[in-house]
Amino acid sequence: MVRSLYEKVTAPEIAHIFKHFDKGNKGYVSKNDFLTTFNSEIRETQTQQGFQLGIEDIIKPLATRIRKYNVNVNKIFKDYDKNHNGRLSAEELANAMLTDYGIKMQEDEIKGIRDYFMNKYKSKEIPNSAFTELLNTKFEKKTDAAEARKSLYDIRNRLEVQKQTPQRLI
Repeated sequence: MVRSLYEKVTAPEIAHIFKHFDKGNKGYVSKNDFLTTFNSEIRETQTQQGFQLGIEDIIKPLATRIRKYNVNVNKIFKDYDKNHNGRLSAEELANAMLTDYGIKMQEDEIKGIRDYFMNKYKSKEIPNSAFTELLNTKFEKKTDAAEARKSLYDIRNRLEVQKQTPQRLI
């Protein structure tokens, strides 16, 4: 299924996806496991501490969309800048993720983005040039969960483009 939706997927990525869906390490993925995992919040708890969306979890799919569909970065920045002050806040970025991807960020995740902006750009809001820089950032690989989430984003996007639902694939 994954290869039919995403041709360039590697064997390790498929292993990460399988591990992500195989609840209880049974060695197989039941229809219920698949649907529950696929339709759950992307922040589903995978460890005792769980995981949260980080800046790279937001920027990677956004940057991919911009490159893939040749979206004008200035236009998307202007669309995301809801208060039209020429700067993008963590809240505006979170609103864009909800609008464009259906991902509702929690307050602590928005605070994490705000903190990232403060640490990297010395401001709670970033100008267009910093947004463009952020879109071109190469983030280092994270844990297996991050790879699984990236693959899930790709699968969800591919399904949306093909106007298919996960239930239809089973």
